[in-house]
Amino acid sequence: EKWFDRGHKSCPSTMQKLQDLSLTPNHTLHHLIQAWCLQQQRKAEEAERRRLTELLHDLTTVKSEREQIASLREIRTIIENQESLRAIFISNCGVEDLFFLLRRSSSSLVRSEIVSILGYLPLHRAASSLCDPAIFSIIIHVLQQGSPSAKMNAAKLLEGLIGYVDLKDTFPFKYEIILQSMKHVMMEKEHPTLLAAGLSLLKSILGVYGSQSTASVVNLGFVAKLVEILSNPDPRCLELALNALDILSTTVEGREALGRCPTVIPKLSGVLIKVSESCTMFAVSILFTLCHPSRADVIGRAICAELSQKLLMVIQSGCSSALKQRSTELLKLLNADCGGDMLKCFDITINFM
Repeated sequence: EKWFDRGHKSCPSTMQKLQDLSLTPNHTLHHLIQAWCLQQQRKAEEAERRRLTELLHDLTTVKSEREQIASLREIRTIIENQESLRAIFISNCGVEDLFFLLRRSSSSLVRSEIVSILGYLPLHRAASSLCDPAIFSIIIHVLQQGSPSAKMNAAKLLEGLIGYVDLKDTFPFKYEIILQSMKHVMMEKEHPTLLAAGLSLLKSILGVYGSQSTASVVNLGFVAKLVEILSNPDPRCLELALNALDILSTTVEGREALGRCPTVIPKLSGVLIKVSESCTMFAVSILFTLCHPSRADVIGRAICAELSQKLLMVIQSGCSSALKQRSTELLKLLNADCGGDMLKCFDITINFM
């Protein structure tokens, strides 16, 4: 068809001139090709099933660390994209074998690979074992000392665990251990995927445990680290950091920690409009919380950061009505603190009704 579309009037194989350029679909050949592809797919899946069974047997029999790591990596490759093979892995006692090896092995590489595999499996099959103190300590160690990819998988596994409804009451204070182990993750600026996984875990802790966890987050110095991340160019990391700061700003401890940070106002002001509407909404919400009730020191810093000009740009943009309203409220607060003179230098009228 493309051959004829280019203006050719001959057969692409023999170059003989054709009298009729109409095309007739070869349905028989099409069905044969489809059947062959399906057959090859089934053969490949069957081969992977047999290989997965062999690898599971190897886990409990191989002795050397090198062989264990090779088997675990191959298992991860097989199950990470195929849900049906995960079911086979589970039905063949794969989860039990993983935990057996996790308890027995002292190799950090073996443990990291096992944590990575566990992240692909349904949480309800592993939740009770993950809460075992020995297993939990191993995952924490991976979060602290593992490779960037291993740390990321450990963070994702822990995030799923703390948000698991059935375990919320039996998992009350281990978030403090997780937070202490996350300080290194928050420094991984050169690994945005890992940093995003750590920020997502922090946001989940704040969301699940609320005010119980706020004091620990503040005392461990996370507020300053989150404010630093506001300079990070990765949009995912920036939005997660802003979300966590927004949650913290609703608490007394969080507001006080933010108020002590000299760079928070200019960095929040710099975020406005530049990334996404959700980031701008988080930034405006935090700024409003910090400025209200009227605080001369914070509002003074806001004026120096030219926050009013940025807010006017937000209001005049095509943003949502909720963001526009919140920005207007913050601008009204700043304007009132300056005796109503702030907007005189702008050729715009804002309705503060």
